[in-house]
Amino acid sequence: MYEFPDSIINDQLTYYGVQNDTEPLVRFLTTLGLHQVDGTPRESWSVFEQRAKELKK
Repeated sequence: MYEFPDSIINDQLTYYGVQNDTEPLVRFLTTLGLHQVDGTPRESWSVFEQRAKELKK
């Protein structure tokens, strides 16, 4: 639900040997969290909360 900090992403890029042409995809994948690294909720968080409440009904 949270994004990884840049330090972890950079370690993964180095470990897996990601090339310049695939780095944009990796960077995109790191933005899919429902919260930013600092804990700030993204807009998608409110949708998640709403749908979760609907499931309880």
